[in-house]
Amino acid sequence: MALPFSIRRRIHTFIAITALAGTPQPIVDKLARLIADAAKAPDIKAKLTTQGAIANHSSPAALATHAKNERKRSGNIIKSRNLAQQ
Repeated sequence: MALPFSIRRRIHTFIAITALAGTPQPIVDKLARLIADAAKAPDIKAKLTTQGAIANHSSPAALATHAKNERKRSGNIIKSRNLAQQ
């Protein structure tokens, strides 16, 4: 299927683990540490690699910034190409 525009960027996906709004910060911090440890574990990294994924971890604040920037970037692409949001 031909697209109506050329793709000049790689498309990356990410999976995020989030907590409910109002979760106490010590719990968020502990979960973030545990997830970071898991992302560094050799067996987890190996399993993800076989699935074509790369284990990476960032802070909750970095995730919030990344998500905000991606929503803005995607919105700009949708608007500039006059695409219908689905």
